[in-house]
Amino acid sequence: MRREVSLGLTALLLCSGLSAQSVSFVSRGDFSAGSGPSSLAIGDCNGDGRPDLVVVDSSNVSVLLGLGSGTFQPPLSAATGSGSDFVVVGDFNGDGKLDLAVADSSSNDVSVLLGVGLGNFQPVFRLPVGSNPRAIAAGDFNGDGRLDLVVVNAGSNNVSVLLGIGGGTFRAGLTFAVGSNPQAIAVGDFNGDGKLDLAVANAGSNNISILLGDGSGTFRPGSSVAVENSPGFIVARDFDGDGKLDLAVANTGSNDVSVLLGTGAGLFRTGLSFPVGQGPVSIAVADFDGDGKLDLAVANSRSDNVSVLLGAGLGRFQAARNFAAGSNPVSVAVGDFNGDGKPDLAVANGGSNNVSILLNVGSGTTPSVSTVSAASGNPAVAPESIASAFGSALAGSTASAQSQPLPTTLDGVTVEVRDSAGTSRLAPLFYVSPTQINFEIPPGTAQGQATVNVPSGGRVLSGTAQVNPVAAGLFTADGSGRGVAAALGIRKAIPTNVETTFPIFQCGSDGKCISVPIQLGVDTPVYVSLFGTGIRNRSSLDRVTVTINGTSAPVLYAGPQGGFAGLDQVNIAIPLSLRGSGEVDLVLTVNGVAANTVRINIG
Repeated sequence: MRREVSLGLTALLLCSGLSAQSVSFVSRGDFSAGSGPSSLAIGDCNGDGRPDLVVVDSSNVSVLLGLGSGTFQPPLSAATGSGSDFVVVGDFNGDGKLDLAVADSSSNDVSVLLGVGLGNFQPVFRLPVGSNPRAIAAGDFNGDGRLDLVVVNAGSNNVSVLLGIGGGTFRAGLTFAVGSNPQAIAVGDFNGDGKLDLAVANAGSNNISILLGDGSGTFRPGSSVAVENSPGFIVARDFDGDGKLDLAVANTGSNDVSVLLGTGAGLFRTGLSFPVGQGPVSIAVADFDGDGKLDLAVANSRSDNVSVLLGAGLGRFQAARNFAAGSNPVSVAVGDFNGDGKPDLAVANGGSNNVSILLNVGSGTTPSVSTVSAASGNPAVAPESIASAFGSALAGSTASAQSQPLPTTLDGVTVEVRDSAGTSRLAPLFYVSPTQINFEIPPGTAQGQATVNVPSGGRVLSGTAQVNPVAAGLFTADGSGRGVAAALGIRKAIPTNVETTFPIFQCGSDGKCISVPIQLGVDTPVYVSLFGTGIRNRSSLDRVTVTINGTSAPVLYAGPQGGFAGLDQVNIAIPLSLRGSGEVDLVLTVNGVAANTVRINIG
């Protein structure tokens, strides 16, 4: 049972998508920083108003004072404990000068160095913590106005809280259990109660432990959120603009970043994962392209580069742009190092014993095209799936295809897809505009990295697209890839088997869409037809699963919609046991890979 596509959904397919910007970085040079640096932080250590670099290696901390031109003075060094892995800056004694706290994994302690204010520090004192401390963060966990410390202990699978008591000294607090082999921590108020909470990335158990603070320096276990392979770094920011903290997690083993969207109640929904380079180990956050949306910079330890993912809003990101760093980059941080008002990058390189400075030059001089799934915003696409390409000056005007089969030239614009086997094909076009093109990945496109070329104004704008056999994405009512599913409800009368369709969402003139409850009868079967793309090449129907609020829903059909190029349809039966569930998550998985999570409302 295939369903006709409404005019509203047709418009969504033709012109929906993410706004796109561009950014570029150029090298300002590499600056020596100890032997095998492992962590990097930014702060004004000498009070001159310019950002300085703080770098730790196995047993030292080096401070490189900024000159304001993107360059730095030779390092000033001080001893720390053994196996220093991570550094955090803060004013721990309240004298207005930056201090340092360093997690020492080999000596199982924290080194505290109080700043003198000239870029140098008083002699170190050390505080014992758990086994193999790998990360550290600062915050006022007991509400006394003094900074406290929390330390991630990879060897003892817990975190230690050290409460500040004034003068830069600390007393041992409690330890709190987390997952297996914890590697990183983020601090924020995740449940909106005004008290700081913790999110810990556990590389051994491939999950995130949420610990909710009570305001006294103690924490209780919260939720646990699954992520990809070997999460090694985590940051907390509001990536979807809803006023609630979200999480971005660097998965070292699966070479991607997972974005987990916060509900504001201490819970997180699994979002999308975005491919980056090889061995991502650190994340920095800033608005690099000045569009008002947060972007990510990810240090990739095995591919010797930094991936920059520009935010598209609603917790989604464009495909990664990669910029070369030194050997084995292990930490990345943000600062305006040349005073031009743009956020630049500093990258600590463990293999080349230096810090690379990458200056933000805005849109740069290299035109590029970023290609993602038109449904989910995920960078992966599939043959015959609907894709969106973003850039600047892609077309001279806006135009939409008026009939099928789709044209390969629209208002003078063409898109060439050259696949991994070297075969070039012109893509069928839905929609073109100066900043966005919606098109179908040509049938027969080989798996692997493809090149997408858009001739424009005597030049060719180019980018890459990751082509997988399946790249499932579900359309949503507002075109964001999140929220209420763009779908139809079907009710079948008994015993006549007469089917009637009904809407499961409605959208206002302001573009905001809400769910319409699906009323379940006692003995009248109710079905839902979901619309998406990148699904039709699934290996078999039993490799397509749907869960609604954690309950499996029978999948009756998954394949081409039949009336619209590139559009796929998944028909499911709604289990009667879900009656009264309200608005809940729906998760589609195809060939073992989850699509973007959408919502439906069951009355």
